[in-house]
Amino acid sequence: MRTRLAAHGITRYEELDRIAELEGIVLVRVAGPVGKDAGMAHIYETLRDPWIPSLAAPGEWRRVWAPKVRVLVRSITINPNAGVPEPEVFWHEYYLLCYSPTGTQHSERLRHTYSTEGVLHHREERRADAFAAAVLMYDAITSAARCSIEEVRDQYGCSERSARAAVALRDRLDAE
Repeated sequence: MRTRLAAHGITRYEELDRIAELEGIVLVRVAGPVGKDAGMAHIYETLRDPWIPSLAAPGEWRRVWAPKVRVLVRSITINPNAGVPEPEVFWHEYYLLCYSPTGTQHSERLRHTYSTEGVLHHREERRADAFAAAVLMYDAITSAARCSIEEVRDQYGCSERSARAAVALRDRLDAE
């Protein structure tokens, strides 16, 4: 992913709107409750009218009257009032949207659940934290300097939860 974004000229991971556009993700910022859920990733299905290129006017598209086309829309919603930096929320939700094998989100729960669902959910949340830390704090994870959680948090301007994930990831890599 790092090389794919670099091919588009993105070297800093703070250009969230551009990254979302390149990845085909609808990025929504909604001011929610202060200190509550920071974000949500969601995939939903919609039906749209089909469009074809115009033969009479090259470069234009025309809607055709045909059966609707099923389209999957991927979206990430960020709550700016949550107190968590937006890049951290974006990459956490990006992992859950694109890489989580279970599509972990509280909004996807069914009425009947197995007793292990909570364990799987929390495991995926920890993986998403580690993914966000790896994208945003790659230097802190791969450097030989042994920074504490507080130093990582202050240096990168991230939350303590993300700094803790970065230090834990660095320690796991050092152990291998």
